[in-house]
Amino acid sequence: MINLTLNGEKMQAKPDTSLFGLVQIKKLNPDVIVIEHNRDIIPKAKWAEVILKESDYVEIICFVGGG
Repeated sequence: MINLTLNGEKMQAKPDTSLFGLVQIKKLNPDVIVIEHNRDIIPKAKWAEVILKESDYVEIICFVGGG
């Protein structure tokens, strides 16, 4: 397992987990989120290519509608 930080919280993931895999693990809707990985915004098309590593920092921001 690798250790990483997700939205300020420590967590563990399997060594071969991608950003897309993390979205699936957390059961998030990929249509309403943006991912920052180590201070870089990652385009949705690249989520499956970015493999998480030890001590990575990930922020996932969810957009919600309202008014």
